[in-house]
Amino acid sequence: MFSTKSMRVGYVLKRYPRYSETCVVNEILAHEAAGLEIEIFALRPPAETHFQNIISQVSS
Repeated sequence: MFSTKSMRVGYVLKRYPRYSETCVVNEILAHEAAGLEIEIFALRPPAETHFQNIISQVSS
């Protein structure tokens, strides 16, 4: 059995942050709340200038 304290989750996204990524952001926040270490890899820089407030809650 795995301990959540030793698990890391990586997200590879085309762009991050992105205004339309509500589902992904909610998933990331749920993983962080569960104590998982999150690493986000964006293949491209953000193209948008405005983002949802929920993105600021992500600590990764």
